[in-house]
Amino acid sequence: MLKNGHIGVCANLFRKFDFTKKDLFDIDFDNIVHRIFINAYFNAVLNYRNKKIGSGDIFEAIDFSRFAKIVMVGLFRPILNIMERKGLKVVVFDKKQTDKRLKSMAEMNEHLGSADAVILTATSIFNKTFHDVINRAKEECEIYLLGPSSIMAPELLNYRNIEMIFGAVFPAYEERVLEIIENDGGTRGFLKLGRKVIISRRMKD
Repeated sequence: MLKNGHIGVCANLFRKFDFTKKDLFDIDFDNIVHRIFINAYFNAVLNYRNKKIGSGDIFEAIDFSRFAKIVMVGLFRPILNIMERKGLKVVVFDKKQTDKRLKSMAEMNEHLGSADAVILTATSIFNKTFHDVINRAKEECEIYLLGPSSIMAPELLNYRNIEMIFGAVFPAYEERVLEIIENDGGTRGFLKLGRKVIISRRMKD
């Protein structure tokens, strides 16, 4: 939470997050913990600065039935469940999670190369897989960056194939968001306190 009350979040891959005020004066971009903190900071600053921001979720914005092949990088179970109920076939990859629907990571590059649409977790920014994924996708592929870790900066739309970014903002000084996270709560716990937001290439132009 910034002094103006704006809140930024970023997924934490570790049970212990060892970052202190002293680290602020010596940021190491090769340190993944530092990158997580900086991601949350940019989230808090930039998500509230963009005037061309819309509201809604991914299914309100996109008709996935028009795509022949959809790849999801980073498992979003609720979204995958909805897509399967709609009869959509999705190829899913995730390094950290376990699910019988996941494909082997060894197959990811092959599937990215033939995908028409990619749903890409925003955690790819801090874990250094963002560039690799977007560069593996074919030219005609549409990539959707997704998750509360998303930085809602129009500059990200300049990257290859990024069509839309889906993230979240929260009311100023909403202490309950911090309390839920501090008590090991996740996205499902705190996202209901915020608002789902969207930026796209069309809004940027």
